[in-house]
Amino acid sequence: MHKGLSTHEALDQLLKESASLLSTYGKFELQELVWSCLSPTTSLFPITNIFWAILCIAILAVSRCTYHLVLFGFLILNLILIVSESLLTRKEIFRRTDFILNKVQDHSKEISEWSKDNYPNLNTPYSSSIKLQWTQRDGYKVNLPWSLLVKGDLIYLRPGQEAPGLCKSLHHSTLTLKSEEIFRIKSESSSKTTNQPEFKTPLPPEPFLLVETPYVEQLKLIFKADKSDKYPTSLLYKYAFFLFIHIPCHRILPLSSILFIIVALIHWNLGFVDLNIILCSFAGIIIPLVPFVFPTVWILSNAWAYARLHKIFHSLRHLKINDPFEGLHELRHQNKIAPGILETLGPFISIIFGSGEYLFRKKNLVRSFGSISALGCTDKKGILSWPNKSAEKIFMLVRDRDKSSGVSSEILNITPNHSDPFHVEFDDPSWINFSESLKPIGLNILLNTCHLSTQEKYNNFFYHLKYDAQVEAPIASRGCLCQLSKKIGFKIEDIISNKFNITSHIQTFHSVSNKLSEKIKFPIPHLLSVITQDKVFKSNQLFSQGSADLLLNSCRDFWCGDDLEPLKEDIRKKILDFYKRASLTSYCTAFSYKPITIPLKEWKEEKYLRISDKCCKHQWEYSVYTEEPPQIQEDMIIRENDDDFLSPADCLEIQCNQTFLGMVQLEYQPMIYIIQLIELLEKACIRFVHFSRENELRSRVFNEKMGLESGWNCHISLKSGVTQDKKQNRIFDFEGLTGNQDRHDRNKVDFYKRLSLPINPFRPAWFLDLPKWQECNSVNQKKFYDEELQSNKSDDDPYGYEMPNRAQLPTGIENIRPHLQNMDDVPLLVSLFTDCTSETTKEMVKIMQEYEEVVCVFGSSANLKNLSVFMQANASLAIEPLYPQICQTSTVYVPPKNSGPSPLEISRILNSIPTCLSFEMKDEVSIFHLIKESRQFVLSFVNCMKFWIASCCLISSLQLCMFCSVFEPFISTPEAIWLSLVFIPLLSLSLQRSRPDNDLMLISTGKNLITKDYKEAFKSYGGRFIPAFFFLLSSALQKQISMEVRYPDNIFLEIYLILISLSCLYPFHQIWIKFYNPVWIIVTLFLFTIRVSTDLLLRESYPPLTKVPMGSWITWSIGLVLIILLNEIIKYYEIKSNVRHQKRARLDFGTKLGINSPF
Repeated sequence: MHKGLSTHEALDQLLKESASLLSTYGKFELQELVWSCLSPTTSLFPITNIFWAILCIAILAVSRCTYHLVLFGFLILNLILIVSESLLTRKEIFRRTDFILNKVQDHSKEISEWSKDNYPNLNTPYSSSIKLQWTQRDGYKVNLPWSLLVKGDLIYLRPGQEAPGLCKSLHHSTLTLKSEEIFRIKSESSSKTTNQPEFKTPLPPEPFLLVETPYVEQLKLIFKADKSDKYPTSLLYKYAFFLFIHIPCHRILPLSSILFIIVALIHWNLGFVDLNIILCSFAGIIIPLVPFVFPTVWILSNAWAYARLHKIFHSLRHLKINDPFEGLHELRHQNKIAPGILETLGPFISIIFGSGEYLFRKKNLVRSFGSISALGCTDKKGILSWPNKSAEKIFMLVRDRDKSSGVSSEILNITPNHSDPFHVEFDDPSWINFSESLKPIGLNILLNTCHLSTQEKYNNFFYHLKYDAQVEAPIASRGCLCQLSKKIGFKIEDIISNKFNITSHIQTFHSVSNKLSEKIKFPIPHLLSVITQDKVFKSNQLFSQGSADLLLNSCRDFWCGDDLEPLKEDIRKKILDFYKRASLTSYCTAFSYKPITIPLKEWKEEKYLRISDKCCKHQWEYSVYTEEPPQIQEDMIIRENDDDFLSPADCLEIQCNQTFLGMVQLEYQPMIYIIQLIELLEKACIRFVHFSRENELRSRVFNEKMGLESGWNCHISLKSGVTQDKKQNRIFDFEGLTGNQDRHDRNKVDFYKRLSLPINPFRPAWFLDLPKWQECNSVNQKKFYDEELQSNKSDDDPYGYEMPNRAQLPTGIENIRPHLQNMDDVPLLVSLFTDCTSETTKEMVKIMQEYEEVVCVFGSSANLKNLSVFMQANASLAIEPLYPQICQTSTVYVPPKNSGPSPLEISRILNSIPTCLSFEMKDEVSIFHLIKESRQFVLSFVNCMKFWIASCCLISSLQLCMFCSVFEPFISTPEAIWLSLVFIPLLSLSLQRSRPDNDLMLISTGKNLITKDYKEAFKSYGGRFIPAFFFLLSSALQKQISMEVRYPDNIFLEIYLILISLSCLYPFHQIWIKFYNPVWIIVTLFLFTIRVSTDLLLRESYPPLTKVPMGSWITWSIGLVLIILLNEIIKYYEIKSNVRHQKRARLDFGTKLGINSPF
């Protein structure tokens, strides 16, 4: 018999397999590297730039200008940079993987010392955010995260559970399961149908042997996706390529060269210039437009911003909000202390050299967050919501105060504590008046729901229900309600430990047919009962909880606070109406009670009582139903010897004649930080998208709790295999049926009536409200039922109700693209996708990216299947969720004694390979602040690049015009190199603000598209630079024509550029409103100091200022004043235009009218 692996063996195998896969996929062809370096459509220093750079260097070399060595050095530097960056980009995900594996290897000693208590509890409640598997490790059965499973592991699959990877059964040689395939065994007993109740022996966990390592299989998918090289390009990179490659090198330089060659030929033929002047002038035009420095600036600036964001991330990990309902304004305006230079230097160096600690090149968090248009979440429980359900409502039956004999339903609303949802408060201060009705419910909770001895049995019963359903049907799950009982007045420890003993457990369920289970979306009818014995009086009681439909059929009367009252049909209808409404949108548990005079002997083996869907009556038939049900004879359940055992009928009879106590509605409560985040994101025009694994109705209700719009045109189901023609009308016209109509339709209506209400209000308690198959004597009635079941069955409408968005939006991932191509873009505007899987979520993210959305995703690091979604997104965050607890009194796991990482922490580290950040929910990271810092960098860097390239175009235009005028170049070659390689880059970079603007998160950044509005660009930057161009050109021409003494024009060119940059400091504020920028002031003073120092050194070669003609002084002075005024006037109109644009963008953001949209 296979005994499983030890932790040391499993870890060693995991690391070896991962390293082997890394060496296999980590190779790449030289051709790919060369093309990525020189591609004219993607590289920041492509072959076109190299051509212009070599041409410029060759011209200077021919003209015997020694400055060509400077440009040659920058050319070599750029070639080294693009080759190294391309190499690091190709190897980034592999270096990242190697870094993570080495990090895990470093903890191998602590990992080998894990004990079974360091793993999550074996009975940890099921959560879709967490993937755990029972595994044999070190001789113990532990609950192991999927990412730590390896080939050769001995795992135990419970019926109804999904397989973590390819595995084969040790008991059935032909049984093999693929990854995520549900384990089901069709036994003969399960296939038999009977009208009588029967015992079902639950199948024990089946031992399987893993034949593949799940984590390695996910790594393969990551590496294949990386090899495809189809990463979305960031908005900032698109701007950089457009401004520094497309405009200067692909547009301006070719046109300028053609014009220059034509003019040069004319001048040459006329003898105006010689060859040396032509070559130097041509070089002076090329130098400003070839981005010799930009690749270096791009890499260093982005790396510094990324390193700075990581330091901010660590400083924000404990940002707490005291009042969750106030302080949103303060949260937005809160200034955090920026990290120091020395603190940022370490991550900066690591990023530059590509150590693998950070994903910087292919998945840049700063560039993605800076232009984000949608923030998606793949997991709900433990990330968006608290991991455990909380009570929201209590349903009771109480006596009317006005009418002494009347009974009415009472619903008490409950509000959980926002910081600890286990603790609850009643909304109604007069709830204490109902304490007599609440106390039996509280006692039932402590002895059944929250008693630790019931947890393992309930957990096994949960998986048995999943197995018995045979299809994906909702399974009820209960939550901890200890604090509710405490609020009612019970002492938890005293009740559980000192006053009662649990002697027996009974689990009952009603199985439904496969056809019906595919349609029904209410929880499978079930009942969990415990028999307790009072330690003092030795009395026995039966406490039951479960679905109201089955529990109600076991009840004869109800408790109204002071007495028992019979359950009449109107009362039953009230109970079922509340239960059905609550079960559709949340979770509902009903409670009942019954005293037992004869103790029940404990089961010799665990069995579940199954009530067939064809079972409507007990095995005894009663010819006439009286008002009082027949009394149960004690000799039915008393056995004369120990060899006898309870029959299914006896067990069913024991659960008869119970007293209905009430119901509790539970729901997952959204975390307060998510509500705040969504509100802030909406103000920033960033769409929050929830990829929900639940059905539409439950997802919509939870989305509304988070503050998201979930009504008309706001949600789409990604469940495949649905067509619109499956929808059928479910409304029958009762009034329209007459005697002249078809008997077939009348029989249909009568049949549905019988499905809706019980026939006899005073029937035996075991009489079930199920289809009366025995009464369907004619074949026609069964035929009617089957027809309606088939016609009403609709995967996209699981509740039998028409959802309000059916006619507007597609259903199924395969229908999204056709809708976007042929109809409208509403699927890109919704905030909720339901019925999601990892595959459909990944495909939807891909579709959004195809339509230029910047999609960042965060999700559970405990779900191995999320890795493919993380890899697809522009950027992703892996968050270790809060784990569900069996009860608030129990812990999820015990931390290792050696203070080393726990299995869950190692799992999080391994699953963080394709993510930019990885942290725990308890860290309370402020995602909003990270987005704010990133947006600040992106917008300011775009502003910086626009000013940079406009300044370079100004210099090149001046040089070209002076050559066309048959005059000397406006500036010399050394000055052109100084301005293009030093002055303009430094001045441009100083425009980046160190602190984010307060209004930065109130604007829309739009989609991942650059705006190529040449007309507006000409108005904006032409209005700023063209006046300076004419002032400088006229001054230079005036001196050239008058042949007077000429003072260097580059001095005044620098002053003009500084004045223009002044208006670019804050593009959305006038200079008299916002001006201060310490970086700009320091850089300006530094550049001015260098200019003054140079002039002092070269003062002998310059003429005295008194020799400068008065006309030049007047022109420069007027120009300085006009430049400032014109820039502020242009900025004023730009601000007004931007306000109009933002209003339209915000309206567009909130409009989901599809083909009727004004946009």
